[in-house]
Amino acid sequence: MKKIFSFLVLLSLFSCTTTLVSQRKPFQKENFKIGKYHQFKTENKEYYGKIDSISQEKVYLSYKSNPKEVVEISQIQKAKKYSVGKTLAYPIIGYAVLATTAIIILTQGISE
Repeated sequence: MKKIFSFLVLLSLFSCTTTLVSQRKPFQKENFKIGKYHQFKTENKEYYGKIDSISQEKVYLSYKSNPKEVVEISQIQKAKKYSVGKTLAYPIIGYAVLATTAIIILTQGISE
């Protein structure tokens, strides 16, 4: 049971991100929404925060621990966005399927 629970948690975490920039996907300004949280990775550092604005060359972020961060667009190697809806929905659906399966197995065992 613990293994299944751990698997569902990991699955939900990995399935809740969308890669917006990678080696195969160049930076496109229209993929990023101001006011939404994103994670950026450059060669030297990782940044996480809410996008305040985007210029031709830079992305301006803010987060509790770092109120003003600037990321050079040319330095971005990877960028991801997180989906809170998926973060909540996938585990709930997984647990519901798991509980339904357990109930079916238990009721079939009792009726035999």
